Formats: sequence, C-alpha cells, structure tokens
Amino acid sequence: MQTVGVAILAGLAAWHAASTRGWWRAVLFAGLGLGVGAAGEYVATSVVPTVRHHTRPRLGRVPVGAVLSWYAITYAAFDSVERSLGPRRGTWPRVLGTALVATSLDLLLDVFGLAMGLWELRQDGTYAREIVGPNGRRGVPLGNFVAWPLMTGGTVAVYLRLTGPLAPSGRLGRGGLVLLGYYLPAARWAVRRGRRRYLAYSALAPLTALWGALGATRR
Repeated sequence: MQTVGVAILAGLAAWHAASTRGWWRAVLFAGLGLGVGAAGEYVATSVVPTVRHHTRPRLGRVPVGAVLSWYAITYAAFDSVERSLGPRRGTWPRVLGTALVATSLDLLLDVFGLAMGLWELRQDGTYAREIVGPNGRRGVPLGNFVAWPLMTGGTVAVYLRLTGPLAPSGRLGRGGLVLLGYYLPAARWAVRRGRRRYLAYSALAPLTALWGALGATRR
C-alpha cells in the first residue's frame, strides 16, 4: 500500500483510540505500537538484515509506512478482539486474540507485498513459494510469522499491564474496521491473480473485524 493510504489508516486508528479510550490511553498505545514497529523494522533491515523495503519515505532503511502499519494493524486487531470477547475476559485472551488476528492478516499481506514488489527478502521461504520477489527469492520464511505474534501480542500485553482492560464506549469494536483497509486491496489482488487460498488463510482477520463492528453497532 502507498504510504499516504497507510497514514490515513493509522490516523483513523488513533482517532478511534482517542474517542473511545481517552487521549492518555490513545497516546500510550500509539507510542508502544510505533516503538515496537520501528524497533522490529530496524532489526530486520539493519541488525540482522532479512528484508529490504522499496517503499518511501524511509528513515535510514526503515520505511515510515511499515512502522505506521505495525501500529494501525495492532490497534485494529486489539479493538476488534476486545469487543468480540466482551468486558469479562481478562488480559491473556486479548493478547492471544490480537496476536492471532494480526498474524492471520499477515498471511495475506506478506504474499501481496512480496508479489507487488513492496519489499524483497534475503532468503527463500517455505510459505507461498510460488510467489517470487523482485530479487528472485521465493516465498516467505516462517520466522516472519513468529515475529508478528510476538510484536503485536507483546504490545498489547504491555499496554494492558499499564492500563487494564477497558470497555468505555459503545463504539468499541469499530476500530477493527481499519483491518479491512489493509485486507481489501490484498484480497482484490488475490482474486485477480487466482491466489484465493490466501483469502482462506487470512479469513480470521476480516471476520473478527466485522464481528466486532457488528457488536458495536448493536450496543
């Protein structure tokens, strides 16, 4: 996705967080999400180089859009999971749910981004080996799908440790619709290119987002 579109999605996530959770919690989540995303991208691009991004702007080798996406996707997954679980569930169901939903989305996004030349990987992977990146490397290494649950789940775990679970507004759950901003362009590509199985692999993300939004509407 283009950085402008990603910035809009991140802005929507921030606006929803502020309007439903208050500014302090919104700023805290944004700080954690952006910080974890920036650190992860820095490690992956510069410390233990596994990926090279082609999108701009970049700070060094770290693309701004990728950092914004870490925050937006983590928040949207968390919000939709929190609404779906309800206020009686504790911290760990929220942490694990967020990690699962965000990683589910990445099962499609990574394939889409690789095929579109948004980034290239330094080594071949075992997932989606029919997808070839700009440098000729095939597939996505499975280690990428370890990083996603650790980073997204870790962000939510720290956030909830500092704030505790909260259901402050009937609009809780609508923030999950930000996930569709990422999912729909990638899904369109998958349908056009005959890669429909990746829609099934990533189905948890849009279904949870829609379920959470529906719950917010019914409240």
